[in-house]
Amino acid sequence: MNKVLVVLLLLSGVVSYGQDTAHYANEPLSYGVSPVIVFPVLTNLQNPYYSEANRFDNNLGLGFSLWSAYKFDKVWAYGKASFKSFNYGSETVFKIQYGNVDVFAGVKLPSKRLPGLNVVLGYNPIYTLYANRKYLGNSDSISTVNLASQFSNRLSHNVQFGLEFEFKEKNSLEIGLVYNFNRNYEPDYIRGVPHHLVVSYNFNFNRNADLPEDVIAMKNSLYQLKSDTLYVLNKACESDFTHSQLDSLFRTNYTFSSYRILDIDEVYKVSSQPNVVHFAIIGKHYASENDPETLGIYLCDKDLKLTSYPYPNHTYNPSFGNGFNLCLGDLGNTAGHIRFFNKRLTQKLLTTKNIKK
Repeated sequence: MNKVLVVLLLLSGVVSYGQDTAHYANEPLSYGVSPVIVFPVLTNLQNPYYSEANRFDNNLGLGFSLWSAYKFDKVWAYGKASFKSFNYGSETVFKIQYGNVDVFAGVKLPSKRLPGLNVVLGYNPIYTLYANRKYLGNSDSISTVNLASQFSNRLSHNVQFGLEFEFKEKNSLEIGLVYNFNRNYEPDYIRGVPHHLVVSYNFNFNRNADLPEDVIAMKNSLYQLKSDTLYVLNKACESDFTHSQLDSLFRTNYTFSSYRILDIDEVYKVSSQPNVVHFAIIGKHYASENDPETLGIYLCDKDLKLTSYPYPNHTYNPSFGNGFNLCLGDLGNTAGHIRFFNKRLTQKLLTTKNIKK
């Protein structure tokens, strides 16, 4: 028992490791917690004592896990420490209540054909903390029986295999089957842990782990911009605002980085500088080569080419129509555009922290 608790503590320590190791590149370590649903798989036909009188019925159980995964090229080393509680038995006669702690050591193998799908496989030893047989009905003369003390195999040896479905926010849904090699049947209970299905939702606390390359490039670029200057080109209607009014609106509503409003004759000189990161166009522009001219704030790269997703390439104030207006209209609407643009830049950079230069 003491050895099992030591293993759980060591694995939980691994889960907390790496919180301050963010870099420009992907981080190999993922970690988090998982609520778990357990569903015993009771193969009554394998029970030598099977009859309708002592038929095993399934009941759902619950649990939670601490997990971590470390990526090596295309394969993840995957570990979990869990507590699970579930029960089974007869609906009217008795039920067997289990409480287990377990560890899992295995791998996750990504599917070559289906992005976001991983095959999970590994060794899953389980230690039974308690196993009680509780008789049901109105009789108080039959006491609850402690079955765990009768187990010769409180530590069961299992394999777990299943599938993991990754989501865009880096959390995942995992469905697995735990198969026990050293269980034995008794007339009214299983000596050891029965086979069981496990469904878990894995919350990933490290949002910088295993990000797509285009997201990494975007975050690096915006991180540079945060300590640099955004150069703003005015392509709005002449009636929308003056140069000094636009400067005042950015000074009041834009906080992501320094900024500078350019005159048209300054664009070539500024774009030739080697340290320029991003331009922004406010007013009328094209969201892509095949799109009609629309209105908003457009984020461009250092060569004045419009950025693409996952950048916030086209920002339009959602409270001001559908984006096909000819002019921004008034200073209040322009201020709303700038605030929303500033908010989107900040949101894109929220998970980029503690970055080493």
